[in-house]
Amino acid sequence: MNEKLAADLLDDNMYLISTCIKRFNEATSRVGALEVVVDMLRVFKEHSNGNRGASGRILRHFIELADQVRFELEELGAYSNDSVEDYIIDNLYKRAEAYIDIFQGDDVYCRNITARLLTVEDLGIIREKQMSILVPYCISEFYEQPSFRFEILACLLAFEKDELVRFFYEVVKNEIEPDLKIVALLGLCRGGKKFSNWKNLLGVGDGDFDMLVEHAAGMKDEKMLLSSMNPDNRYILFFTLLYIDHVLDPELYYVFRSEIFDVLTAASGIQNDPGQLQLRMLHSVKSILGKMPSVSLKKIIQQDDDILILLRVLENLPIEIFDKVLRSLHIPREDLARRVEKLVDRNSFSLDDHNSNMLAYLHDEGVDAAL
Repeated sequence: MNEKLAADLLDDNMYLISTCIKRFNEATSRVGALEVVVDMLRVFKEHSNGNRGASGRILRHFIELADQVRFELEELGAYSNDSVEDYIIDNLYKRAEAYIDIFQGDDVYCRNITARLLTVEDLGIIREKQMSILVPYCISEFYEQPSFRFEILACLLAFEKDELVRFFYEVVKNEIEPDLKIVALLGLCRGGKKFSNWKNLLGVGDGDFDMLVEHAAGMKDEKMLLSSMNPDNRYILFFTLLYIDHVLDPELYYVFRSEIFDVLTAASGIQNDPGQLQLRMLHSVKSILGKMPSVSLKKIIQQDDDILILLRVLENLPIEIFDKVLRSLHIPREDLARRVEKLVDRNSFSLDDHNSNMLAYLHDEGVDAAL
């Protein structure tokens, strides 16, 4: 058991959690192991609220996965194709393994990760735990696992190592996909004085990408980067989203809320963008709102100007993203519902009967007055 995690989060339940981990490792089938994950869910949920730092975030991510495991196990037998069911079980088991390993300690985790396939969960753990020893492994996996290349680059933004400057530079120069080029370009910005050959990157993409290169080269500080966002250039917009999502400390989100809301409003309003970029942007919007500290969110929903901007962002989102965002916000659902109800009552916020995310949400929360 990871001693710091146990001391900070598990308190008197160390024995129970250790027993669950032992049961997972000794399970005779993958379904049996996943049933243990569901058993762990209740205990971990009791210790997830309010926990900050790497261990707290890892715990919350585990809870999200465990909820998905519970749902999928309940749906077993609903799939007409056994191979589809086997794939789902195999995928969930591999993702759960990453958490089981880290809950047993960093040494166990680092020893086991190279013996199994890398997962997105692994990348989150490596980032949160600042495991710089695994940076070379992540670089090698970038070339071995094409389906995770973006996520690997995003993970590596958390580290400032000399070997990453050359790696990010090669990605910007040689990769075709804009999303990979953009996250690697942000990585070069993270290198600070280690990288200065910006002019060598002009011409590696289209005109919009050249504008982004010039934009990145001129960035001096957080305020300048956030306030100089150009919503008309989708590459600069995505670059700024990535900065907020992967670099800016969430504790500063409230300080920069005006600039962040401008970025979120522009990103949530984009439609019909070709390729992966729009999906990446929407994922970053969800991630940023999910990282907003509860103290900051409570302040935002109590201020009319702020909450109205937040509601416009939420209304712009596709319904499937909206639902995920609402589940990830660190405020009680009923608090948001009551606040929106008051805005509607005094005509400060209106709802479209035919196309409103918030209308369906309020009905689900049992709020009917003035709607």
